[in-house]
Amino acid sequence: FFYKIILLSTLKASDYAITCARATGNLDEVWVVKGTPTVKGETKLFQIDKENAERSVIVADQDLNVAKSSLDVARANLEQVKADFHVDELNYERYKVLLEKAVVPIEQYQDYEASYLKSKANVAVAEANIKLSEDKVKQAEAALGIAKKKLEGTVFGKQVILAIDKFAGAAGAHFDPECSEF
Repeated sequence: FFYKIILLSTLKASDYAITCARATGNLDEVWVVKGTPTVKGETKLFQIDKENAERSVIVADQDLNVAKSSLDVARANLEQVKADFHVDELNYERYKVLLEKAVVPIEQYQDYEASYLKSKANVAVAEANIKLSEDKVKQAEAALGIAKKKLEGTVFGKQVILAIDKFAGAAGAHFDPECSEF
């Protein structure tokens, strides 16, 4: 024994929808006309001129490559500076012993001490340059992500479910990143 329930209802399509742009530009292509059914996540409504967004992605990608190369240079520089520091440290320690034994004059010892201290400071600078270069890589990665998102934002329609009954724009019309009515 079971109950069967029948529900009756009416589904009415929207006359319009409001969507917000993520990019500024001229409408390049319009893929829907009055009455075109759309499916959320599938139907593309229109596209804003994407040439500038594509160029921004190319530039951001190149900036990332430059940042990565700068990081490689900073790492190589650190290795070179560490090698110089090692030599200066050995000389400093050797002349320290020689000074204690009164074999070398204090001026000669001070020259090696100064060279050692400069090399030590150069290591700290090289390590800071690596940190700076790593941060520049992160910044360039973020800029590339933003540029790609803006490029994706030139195509609209993924967030809307409706049947288009009117469309306020036409190909060639300017579109600002504000909410617009369809």
